[in-house]
Amino acid sequence: MPGRPISENKRDPLRTSPVGSSVDSTADLRVRLAQGGILPAVAVIHALSGLFLMHLYAHHMTTDTPSYISIARHYAEGRLHDAVNWVWSPLLSWLLVPFLYLGVDPIAALHLLALAAGIAGLIGCEGIFRELVIEEPARTIMLLSLVPVIHAFSIVNPNPDFLVAVVLLFYVRFAIARDYAGRPRDGAFCGLLGALAYFAKAYAFPFFVLHFSLVSACRYYGERDSIRRTNVRRSFFLGLAAFLLVSSVWIGILYVKYDRLTIGAVGAYNLRLVHDGSGLSYLSGGLAEPPTPSALSAWEDPAQLAEGRLKPLDPSRVLSDTMPRMGMNALKAVDAYQAGSVFSMAILACASIGLIGMSARATIGNVKFLLLLTILLLPAGYLPLLVDRRYLYLGILLIHALGGSLVFGWQGQTPRKKTISLLVLCLSFILVPMRDLRANVHSNREVHELASVLAVQGVQGRLASNGLYDRSLFLAHFVAEGRGGTTFLGVTPPGASANELDAALQCHRIDYYLCWDGYPCRLNPGYPAIVSVGPGGLRACRTR
Repeated sequence: MPGRPISENKRDPLRTSPVGSSVDSTADLRVRLAQGGILPAVAVIHALSGLFLMHLYAHHMTTDTPSYISIARHYAEGRLHDAVNWVWSPLLSWLLVPFLYLGVDPIAALHLLALAAGIAGLIGCEGIFRELVIEEPARTIMLLSLVPVIHAFSIVNPNPDFLVAVVLLFYVRFAIARDYAGRPRDGAFCGLLGALAYFAKAYAFPFFVLHFSLVSACRYYGERDSIRRTNVRRSFFLGLAAFLLVSSVWIGILYVKYDRLTIGAVGAYNLRLVHDGSGLSYLSGGLAEPPTPSALSAWEDPAQLAEGRLKPLDPSRVLSDTMPRMGMNALKAVDAYQAGSVFSMAILACASIGLIGMSARATIGNVKFLLLLTILLLPAGYLPLLVDRRYLYLGILLIHALGGSLVFGWQGQTPRKKTISLLVLCLSFILVPMRDLRANVHSNREVHELASVLAVQGVQGRLASNGLYDRSLFLAHFVAEGRGGTTFLGVTPPGASANELDAALQCHRIDYYLCWDGYPCRLNPGYPAIVSVGPGGLRACRTR
């Protein structure tokens, strides 16, 4: 409690050894670390280990990654109209632009951005630890344990999911600060961070509006002093104004291009996708032109690609399917949090139990209550659509912080038992990330090697394939990076006859058709196979 003296058998949170200890040099070192020295050290460890890992994931991508890179190229080459996109949020592509100007390989640039975001994430987590009054020895262990976790979040998924988690982490750090009511201008910083998160991912827009409103209400009713209440109210309006003012810039740009007032099209696209029920099988529905001539593929605008391929929404079916889907996705959200650590649900339960007995005013203004609110609210907007662990990175990081707080605040236990418990807890958060890192080592290396062979043989231009949409898209990306002027038109329907296939290839002016082993290739035998890689693995046939 404020003003309460530290008893002799208690340690100052900023002191790791008693005054007058015989090991003065060790004590001095620990004091220096407690004053902030450990965070730069962990950041250096994170950066060095990340640089070492880069060559193990030199070609790693997900299906969305080429689109972000292609959009960044639009910006870098001055095609601003082509660069504006209502599906893929702009922040990641904006951050890639300077690297592309400097000629850095785009995947390497993504890794460098991941390292920077990881260091920012460590800073944000350390701030959350301080708000939870976690002592320095525990903070050190917890920060070190986050290094592999953050590498997995940012390297295995080189998309904006971790980026938006980091931005929101800083926003949460401001919003739950114990002295928030004493600094009304912090509300403006919250609004700016909320807008930045929206630029990283459209989901952050509704999440910020709802979360900031609820947290502000909790902070308001949790304060007794009228002046502090006034400050909280002022912070709310300042934050909301800053958020809407900055966000409206991008909303206005989308309106100019698409003639529609929207924060983005990804929500409507996902709604159609989940209610269609066929998943991404529509990608095998035939060839499609990209949204702009300079785009790598039609996947640069999935909403346009899905138009006419997915079933139109049936309102009655949407209503009847939504509740069962929300229940199913709620279980998926629990599984996603449990994948973060097997102790996740226990941590949430214990943190909730710890609030029992407090007054309502004390509870809703409590830091742990606000973190629980954030963790539970984060997946709410995904429940009617779909839930994936990468959407909940922020929640996993906050559960990690709550778990450390519970362990170190465990009454009646010796420091040794607390340290062992904390090590076990941190290990539980590392297991799945280590598995993910191992599973993706040298991912897409063989695809990159295939692209090198194709480039040597002069394969470029307009490409199509008979299957494996993802691998074909990656192949087109690597060919385009090496030679430029390459576009991937998609996958032909598996049931197309030889005449239908030939007509589609001619209609879309396909230069090369990629035939993957294991998929039907009813190509006219008159088209020569320019490249045959491996024992039937891939044939590239010139069709024009």
